[in-house]
Amino acid sequence: VPISCLRFSASAVLAALGVLTWKQAHIYREVETLYRTTIEKNPACWMAHTNLGLALASAGRLPEAIAQYEQALQFAPDHPEVIHNDLGRALLDDGRKADAIAQFGDAMRIRPEYSKPHLNMGDVYLQDRRLPEAIEQFEEDLRLDPDDSI
Repeated sequence: VPISCLRFSASAVLAALGVLTWKQAHIYREVETLYRTTIEKNPACWMAHTNLGLALASAGRLPEAIAQYEQALQFAPDHPEVIHNDLGRALLDDGRKADAIAQFGDAMRIRPEYSKPHLNMGDVYLQDRRLPEAIEQFEEDLRLDPDDSI
């Protein structure tokens, strides 16, 4: 086989790999695109639903975030307490306090040693100006996770 044919073949393979790399890299350009693409390919990926929920919540798109957390709970074999907590936080931020409290309670029941729902319940009590209960929840958060910075 002549060297020129090998060079041409190698160049063609490298060009094809470059195009495929560019197409794949497009998926990773932003977090939302990454998780939506993952969900499109694997609808039962609870972690992608949860992470998309986090991204949407931090962008202030709370109804969409809540929907993603609810989807994640349908598929979550591991760490549902984290999803309940994140869902509760989005519900609280969306003004749905009673629903949020229920989610924080679920998270605490599933894993009593998980600190974050206590932090969020402290926020609920603080909003309601129930300072003793807020302090109690914040102290429990710090007892469970002394390195947590409020």
